[in-house]
Order: sequence, then structure tokens, then C-alpha cells
Amino acid sequence: MPVDPGLSSCDPALFFSLPPNVVSWLSPDILLTGPLSGPDKADAGRPNPIQVHVHRRANVELPPSEVVLVDVYVGTPGIAMSPSANTRKLTNAQGRPSLTLQADSIPGGGSAVASFTWTPPVGVPDSDPEAAGHRCLVARCYPDACTPNPSDFFFPDEPHVAAHNVAVVAAPAGSPVRHGVLSVNLDPNEPQEVSVRAIWDQNPSRQLKDLALPRIRPVDGLRRFASRPPGRISLEFSDLSPRRMRDFSDPRKQYDARGRQRQLGYEAMIQLDPGQIFTITFEADLSSGVTGDAHFFHLTQRGPQGRLQGGLTLVTVVVGD
Repeated sequence: MPVDPGLSSCDPALFFSLPPNVVSWLSPDILLTGPLSGPDKADAGRPNPIQVHVHRRANVELPPSEVVLVDVYVGTPGIAMSPSANTRKLTNAQGRPSLTLQADSIPGGGSAVASFTWTPPVGVPDSDPEAAGHRCLVARCYPDACTPNPSDFFFPDEPHVAAHNVAVVAAPAGSPVRHGVLSVNLDPNEPQEVSVRAIWDQNPSRQLKDLALPRIRPVDGLRRFASRPPGRISLEFSDLSPRRMRDFSDPRKQYDARGRQRQLGYEAMIQLDPGQIFTITFEADLSSGVTGDAHFFHLTQRGPQGRLQGGLTLVTVVVGD
């Protein structure tokens, strides 16, 4: 479990919290609310409030005058992200607002909220981290005496780091859904083989449904969380040829001979150059889906020793023509 040595050895008090049964990239401690589009979506040219909840462990001292920095990064829809790839720093950087908390404002065993407004520019391309629409957020909190790593968030093991990464995609009835995302080799110096996987969530937790519902309720025609599996799932890679692929998305094999559920999904092993950024196109066959059904898919990337490097949850809603 690698952590940021510049933070873990410097500060034992601060952390971000994650409820049980919630995947690590869906932290409730970060919230972007577009004034027009709602949670997790940015509206260009308008002030978009962002709130970050910072927690402090009970019975762990912090000097009352200590200043706690709260760095917030925004990124294009993606899986793995770093401070220097697929993201842009929105706070505590040149030309950006300062976002801090006084240590004595964070009660032991409790939390405090740091908030600011971000106005995305108008007219930038979708590939720009500050474009309108679904955006991924990463937050990092630490006393100003600490120095975080400039090229690695050490997500998800570093307790001073949280990520919120979910996208809602409308899928026209009778058609497959396709969605492009970015990812990166988090090692800027060495090549890596990584595993990219897409899984259909057969039994979304109550906590996941509670988180998703406000985000998918505005989609016209939403009726229920899907219980019927999709058709085949696949992943395509721009300018990359996977070394190995494993397709286990056949809905006819959802249950084994004993009636136990199997995971349905798709996995690819790919070789990446140092720091290489690449595009992934996720596709799921929802042509036989019922209009109004919401499906949950989790996309993840794992590096050496199976270390999780990032994740994204796609919620697809089958809509009418």
C-alpha cells in the first residue's frame, strides 16, 4: 500500500473519509455542483461551487495556528490521473484562489468544509480539463509544513487524497453505448504493463444508488436500476494493441452451474511508455435494454503487483428515441 512519504510521515491527523460499500473513487468529501447542470457537472462561464470536507483524527494534535492547504484538481473524464497528467490545479497555484483551513477549525474526530467557486472558461474543447460537462475531481489536504509528491497522488492508499469520478451517459434504446475516457501510465520514468477492466455492477450497493440517484434523476425516462445484464462489453484503445484480452461479458454465463453470480466484463493488458496518455473507448451492448433502466459500470486501471491506480463509474440510462 504505497503512500506519499511527504505526507504520511509529516501529518498523522488529516484524512478523507470513505463510507463502507463505496468504491474508492466516489468520495463524498468532494462535491462540484453546476448551477444549471447539477452535481458533478460544470457549467461554463458561471460560478460553480466546490466543497471539500476535511477530517481530523480524534486525539491527534495539530498546532492551532497550523494552516491546512486544500488542493483541488479537475480532470477530463478518465481512470488514472496524476498532478501532472489529465488534471489541472484549481487552488493554491499561481493565478488561482487560495484554499485553506485553520487547524483549530477542524475538530478532533470531526471535519470542516473548505469551499470556493470555479468558473470554467467558455469555448474550450472537451479535451481541456476545465471544459464544461462531467469533470473528475481530486482533492489533497495537508499542513503547509508538508510537501506532497508533485507527480503522484498515491491514490487510493494515501489518506490525504480523495477522488470523485462518476459520469452519467444517456444510451438511446436499441443502440450500444460508447464513451471515451483518458488514462495514463503513472510512472513518468519507466514503461509499465497495466490492466484496464470494465465490470457491470450486478448488485449496486444502497450507498452507490443513493449517491447516483440525484445525478440520474434529471435524465428523462429514468424508471429503475437494471437487473437484466447488458449484452457484450468491450474496450478499444487508440494507437495501442493490447497484449492480452479477456472477454467475460457474455450474459448467458451470468450464473455458474450452482446458480452463483459471476462477474460480467472485459479486461485488457496493455504496455505503456513512461508517462504515456492514452484514450479508451468503452462500449456496452444495451440494444435489448429496457427503456428507463440504469446500469452501473466500473472502469479501473491496475499497475504492477495489481495496485489500483484509478477508477471511474459510468451510469448509463437507456432512453427512448
